[in-house]
Amino acid sequence: MDTKKAKQTAIMTPDITLRRLPDRWSLPIEGARITQFLIDHALALRFQVESQRTILRIEHDFYLYTGDVPQPVDLTMKTEVGSVLVLYNLPVAEFSIRDNGRLEVAIGEEYRLLVDPHPEQNAWQIVADNGLRVACMANGQLSITRAQA
Repeated sequence: MDTKKAKQTAIMTPDITLRRLPDRWSLPIEGARITQFLIDHALALRFQVESQRTILRIEHDFYLYTGDVPQPVDLTMKTEVGSVLVLYNLPVAEFSIRDNGRLEVAIGEEYRLLVDPHPEQNAWQIVADNGLRVACMANGQLSITRAQA
């Protein structure tokens, strides 16, 4: 989907509306809890509210903030990736996608995930049970689609 067109609309699904704000997209899954992690060459986190699941797959190094203190997480260093396990069962406070491709997820009262776009590869993607798919491709180009029922 052309991002210029996507910036002017919202993606409607039965359970989730990807909302367009002046400077970002917002995925309204506040209160969803992190219920599962998958670690391979990337990191996947599953957020769940009742029966609705949303998967965030981080495919590039990122930052885990505790308060204002950033901790870089290198996906090739599994001991660093393990630091995200502290997020288990914590609720999402805010889930934002900036126009430049930066992903920001506030979790619980003190944690934030921050994933910047990568110049050559996908940095992250979101897949929801209801067909919503958002991906940050190379250079921060956003792809926003919804599977047809």
